[in-house]
Amino acid sequence: MDRRDRWAALVQGEEFLRRCAVAVLMLVGGVAVSSASAQQAPVPEVSFPIVVSTDAGATQTVTLGYDPEATDTSEDDFDSDAPPPPPSDAFDARLVNGDRELLGNILSGSSGFGGTVEHQVRFQTQSEATEVTIAWNLPDGVTGTIEDEFGENYGPEDMSGEGSITVDPSDPDAIITIDYSGNQSSINIHSRFVESEGDTCGLSDTCGFRNTGAKIDFPNVDTPGRVILTKYRNGPDGTDGITEDNVSDYRYVVESDELSLSGDATLRLADSTLAGMDDPTSVQVYRREAPGTGSFGSVDTQGNDGEVEATTSALGEFVLASDTEPLPVEFTDVTVTGDEKTALVQWQTAIETDNAGFEVQHRRPGAEGYVEAGYVQSKADGGTTTQPTSYQYEVADLGPGTHQFRLRQVDTDDTAHLSEAVSLTVGMTQPLRLSGPSPNPVRTGTQIRFGVQSAGSVTVEFYNVLGQRIATLYDGTPTPGEMQTVRLGPQELSGVSSGVYFVRLEVDGMSRTRRLTVVR
Repeated sequence: MDRRDRWAALVQGEEFLRRCAVAVLMLVGGVAVSSASAQQAPVPEVSFPIVVSTDAGATQTVTLGYDPEATDTSEDDFDSDAPPPPPSDAFDARLVNGDRELLGNILSGSSGFGGTVEHQVRFQTQSEATEVTIAWNLPDGVTGTIEDEFGENYGPEDMSGEGSITVDPSDPDAIITIDYSGNQSSINIHSRFVESEGDTCGLSDTCGFRNTGAKIDFPNVDTPGRVILTKYRNGPDGTDGITEDNVSDYRYVVESDELSLSGDATLRLADSTLAGMDDPTSVQVYRREAPGTGSFGSVDTQGNDGEVEATTSALGEFVLASDTEPLPVEFTDVTVTGDEKTALVQWQTAIETDNAGFEVQHRRPGAEGYVEAGYVQSKADGGTTTQPTSYQYEVADLGPGTHQFRLRQVDTDDTAHLSEAVSLTVGMTQPLRLSGPSPNPVRTGTQIRFGVQSAGSVTVEFYNVLGQRIATLYDGTPTPGEMQTVRLGPQELSGVSSGVYFVRLEVDGMSRTRRLTVVR
């Protein structure tokens, strides 16, 4: 049995040989978040068709694109939902974006980007079809490549202008990588990091990272080496382990492939670069090993002479946390309504004084802390008004369980305050759910959420492209109707090389599979 046969056997029941996915990796750096309703969607700056057809006469066009000026809700307006899929012996092609199935999807540039964005085009063929053609018409300055997932059947073939490639209906997934760098005159791609600096550090060195506002004292070094410190302008992905109410909407990631510590180091952050902080003695610094995975743990923190100092025995991801005062903006109502797909958070203010806007925070079922879902600017001129003002924000991809939402109101001087939390309980409408890994691609770790509608024995396992199990991430009986989180960390990734892998959920003869990419 060859490698494709082994993988086909692994994913039996999912019509793997009759369905082929085209993953489109947009090298624009991150995922936009759905937000409040827009007035009118602009015309997308870059859009182009991907046409899937068969030699049996069937054709379907899906539209992809990018608009740097579009608001997040404009992106929703661009989207075109696909109808329910036909029977398996009929032709179909559609975009798959999480739990949504679309015929068109335009990326929004309004939220900034922090990684690759994956679009998946899934198609199935008629029984009489013997060939599938994937055609494109890319705008000037936009190029790409296409090849099969395993690098064995076709490609890589360069993409520019008009072109096409013909594949077999049973061939593996096609990977299309789109590069917008030649179109930069009209596209402004936002970076999620404020500044990234590197320095070579040794015993007793104080390494400075210039525009980040950070320094690190290294009195205990076994092996010197280059250290990279990046300050990101978005908050952490998950806040497990943090007990304070307020978590900084910025973070620091410190990495080195060379440096070896023999004792503690001190991370020093200049007060003037820490938004939302007036009293350095009220701040606690937290650390975890890798961004986006695992729980945070507190480190010894002191406020001294215009700096926040954190003593740590290891590098990693660092955030600040603190408890806050009552809200200065007077709220008359905060409500949340929704279903398994989206939640609509609505609120009204009676008065506003020097109000910059509102950060909408979300705590998922089972999570210890809140994460930022998005931001809404104040509608008041100069942030001050005595008139009642209404706001709303939409949060997508909820999943079953009880979700909590609250508002972090931010003054024009960066002082921040929290509202009371409101809750939304969502039931599970599908037999099982398996979310995409986050983050993806994966370097040091990722997390995956899953849930089942009915009680049963569940496994979540990590496979390579040959269908060989690398690790079991979960084996047990989860609570029905609630989403669980499993982590794929350094232990499971030990010895794993760069490439494409799969996470598979199985329960009572049903299964779901998600793909992830490991980057070394």
